[in-house]
Amino acid sequence: MQLFELFETIQALTWKMPRDDGYKRVMIDVSKLDASWSRDKGFYITPGGGGDSIKGRYQRFGEWLKQGLPVEMPEVSFNDWHKCISFGNGRHRFAYFRDNGVKRLPVCVTEEQADYIKEHFGQSGYHDA
Repeated sequence: MQLFELFETIQALTWKMPRDDGYKRVMIDVSKLDASWSRDKGFYITPGGGGDSIKGRYQRFGEWLKQGLPVEMPEVSFNDWHKCISFGNGRHRFAYFRDNGVKRLPVCVTEEQADYIKEHFGQSGYHDA
Protein backbone atom coordinates (compact mmCIF):
# COMPACT_ATOMS: atom_id res chain seq x y z
CA MET A 1 0.00 0.00 0.00
CA GLN A 2 1.40 3.38 -1.02
CA LEU A 3 1.45 6.08 1.61
CA PHE A 4 -0.92 8.32 -0.32
CA GLU A 5 -3.45 5.51 -0.61
CA LEU A 6 -3.52 5.61 3.18
CA PHE A 7 -3.43 9.39 3.60
CA GLU A 8 -4.66 11.84 0.98
CA THR A 9 -1.80 14.19 1.78
CA ILE A 10 1.05 14.37 4.23
CA GLN A 11 -0.82 17.23 5.92
CA ALA A 12 -3.52 14.71 6.92
CA LEU A 13 -1.10 13.34 9.49
CA THR A 14 -0.93 14.83 12.96
CA TRP A 15 2.64 15.83 13.75
CA LYS A 16 4.03 16.28 17.22
CA MET A 17 7.25 17.78 18.46
CA PRO A 18 9.34 15.22 20.35
CA ARG A 19 10.94 18.08 22.30
CA ASP A 20 9.71 21.53 23.17
CA ASP A 21 12.10 23.74 25.07
CA GLY A 22 14.87 25.03 22.80
CA TYR A 23 13.60 23.32 19.64
CA LYS A 24 11.76 24.48 16.52
CA ARG A 25 9.79 22.90 13.69
CA VAL A 26 11.24 23.37 10.21
CA MET A 27 9.65 22.16 6.97
CA ILE A 28 12.40 20.58 4.88
CA ASP A 29 12.82 19.43 1.30
CA VAL A 30 13.18 15.65 1.59
CA SER A 31 15.55 15.30 -1.38
CA LYS A 32 17.91 18.02 -0.09
CA LEU A 33 18.06 16.54 3.38
CA ASP A 34 18.50 13.01 2.02
CA ALA A 35 21.39 14.07 -0.23
CA SER A 36 23.27 15.36 2.81
CA TRP A 37 22.31 12.45 5.07
CA SER A 38 23.54 9.92 2.48
CA ARG A 39 27.10 10.98 3.39
CA ASP A 40 26.57 9.66 6.95
CA LYS A 41 27.95 6.21 6.21
CA GLY A 42 27.33 4.90 9.72
CA PHE A 43 23.59 5.60 9.88
CA TYR A 44 22.20 6.09 6.38
CA ILE A 45 19.17 3.98 5.45
CA THR A 46 19.06 3.12 1.76
CA PRO A 47 15.76 2.99 -0.15
CA GLY A 48 13.55 0.15 0.97
CA GLY A 49 14.89 0.10 4.52
CA GLY A 50 18.37 -1.27 3.79
CA GLY A 51 21.81 -0.02 4.62
CA ASP A 52 22.37 0.80 8.26
CA SER A 53 18.81 0.33 9.45
CA ILE A 54 17.73 -1.54 12.55
CA LYS A 55 16.28 -4.83 11.38
CA GLY A 56 12.52 -4.62 10.87
CA ARG A 57 12.09 -1.06 12.19
CA TYR A 58 11.41 0.48 8.75
CA GLN A 59 8.70 -2.08 7.97
CA ARG A 60 7.20 -1.84 11.47
CA PHE A 61 6.87 1.92 11.08
CA GLY A 62 4.90 1.41 7.87
CA GLU A 63 2.52 -0.89 9.71
CA TRP A 64 2.29 1.42 12.71
CA LEU A 65 1.50 4.40 10.46
CA LYS A 66 -1.74 2.75 9.35
CA GLN A 67 -3.17 3.34 12.81
CA GLY A 68 -3.38 7.07 12.14
CA LEU A 69 -1.72 8.04 15.40
CA PRO A 70 0.26 11.29 15.79
CA VAL A 71 3.76 11.03 14.33
CA GLU A 72 6.79 12.46 16.09
CA MET A 73 8.83 14.66 13.80
CA PRO A 74 12.33 13.34 13.10
CA GLU A 75 15.04 15.17 15.05
CA VAL A 76 17.86 16.37 12.83
CA SER A 77 20.99 18.45 13.11
CA PHE A 78 23.88 19.42 10.90
CA ASN A 79 27.01 17.60 12.02
CA ASP A 80 29.95 19.97 11.51
CA TRP A 81 32.47 17.19 11.98
CA HIS A 82 31.08 15.00 9.18
CA LYS A 83 29.63 17.90 7.17
CA CYS A 84 26.24 16.23 6.79
CA ILE A 85 22.81 15.86 8.36
CA SER A 86 22.57 13.55 11.36
CA PHE A 87 19.51 12.16 13.06
CA GLY A 88 19.02 12.22 16.82
CA ASN A 89 15.83 10.23 16.34
CA GLY A 90 13.50 9.34 13.48
CA ARG A 91 15.78 8.19 10.67
CA HIS A 92 13.59 5.17 9.91
CA ARG A 93 10.50 7.42 9.80
CA PHE A 94 12.27 9.81 7.48
CA ALA A 95 13.43 6.98 5.18
CA TYR A 96 9.92 5.52 5.04
CA PHE A 97 8.38 8.85 4.08
CA ARG A 98 11.19 9.51 1.55
CA ASP A 99 10.61 6.14 -0.09
CA ASN A 100 6.87 6.73 -0.30
CA GLY A 101 7.05 9.93 -2.30
CA VAL A 102 6.89 12.58 0.40
CA LYS A 103 8.55 15.77 -0.90
CA ARG A 104 8.43 17.93 2.22
CA LEU A 105 8.39 16.97 5.86
CA PRO A 106 8.44 18.75 9.23
CA VAL A 107 11.49 18.07 11.37
CA CYS A 108 12.53 19.10 14.88
CA VAL A 109 15.77 21.08 15.16
CA THR A 110 17.52 23.07 17.88
CA GLU A 111 16.85 26.79 17.92
CA GLU A 112 20.57 27.33 17.25
CA GLN A 113 20.43 25.37 13.98
CA ALA A 114 16.92 26.30 12.81
CA ASP A 115 18.00 29.09 10.44
CA TYR A 116 20.86 27.01 9.00
CA ILE A 117 18.62 23.97 8.41
CA LYS A 118 15.90 26.14 6.88
CA GLU A 119 18.38 27.92 4.59
CA HIS A 120 20.15 24.78 3.34
CA PHE A 121 17.44 22.12 3.49
CA GLY A 122 14.17 24.04 3.66
CA GLN A 123 11.28 23.56 1.27
CA SER A 124 11.46 26.27 -1.41
CA GLY A 125 8.48 28.59 -1.37
CA TYR A 126 7.29 27.37 2.04
CA HIS A 127 7.43 29.54 5.14
CA ASP A 128 6.85 28.18 8.63
CA ALA A 129 4.47 30.17 10.76
